Amino acid sequence: MGSNERFTFIARMPDEPGALRRAAEAIGRHGGNIVRLHYDHRIDPSTVFFELEAEREDYDAIREELKRIGYLQHSLHPSAVLKFCVRLPHRPGALLEFLGHTTEERANITLVDFDERGAHPDRLKVSLSLEESAKAERLLDRLKSRYPIEILEYDPSGKDLDDTVFYVRFAQELRGLLEKPDEEFILSMLHDTNHIVQELHNRGRSRRRSSRACWRRVGG
Repeated sequence: MGSNERFTFIARMPDEPGALRRAAEAIGRHGGNIVRLHYDHRIDPSTVFFELEAEREDYDAIREELKRIGYLQHSLHPSAVLKFCVRLPHRPGALLEFLGHTTEERANITLVDFDERGAHPDRLKVSLSLEESAKAERLLDRLKSRYPIEILEYDPSGKDLDDTVFYVRFAQELRGLLEKPDEEFILSMLHDTNHIVQELHNRGRSRRRSSRACWRRVGG
């Protein structure tokens, strides 16, 4: 029997019911003991910070299982930002059909705006983030072949991501400041930043002030 060690890792999980439980099951199945966990959907809907105690070989097994289900993160890459207006046919199921296309490309909807009593009763305004710019291109090609569409903004670099993906934006800013970006160092910095956010939150500081305080440290 070896001795337990403490490990940290970042999980990038789908924003859906049961996602956190699947990660906890993988950790528990291999004897890992979670000693710190922090997730705040208002700051970042997909990034979860874990610290756990386990024997080294058990931790390796945990990492392998998390990698297999797509949760383990070696880096946080920027998402492509896509904002557009689309004109949907005025019939039952039109919105459901449209959302089927975004779901197939695993696009995360960050804004949707529609009101049939408004000035543009057939126009749906949408903002999406996609982890790969290639997926944004495929989605655009698919949508343009089916709907009248007006592109409002497309940023494949992820530079203009909004505050709901704070840790992704933070990681991207760190890369820009480092002469030779090192993903292991960036992930370590994200863990330290998350400790600060969690502690400020526990002391009653607002979520927005906590995240802005960390962002100002890197000139955001």
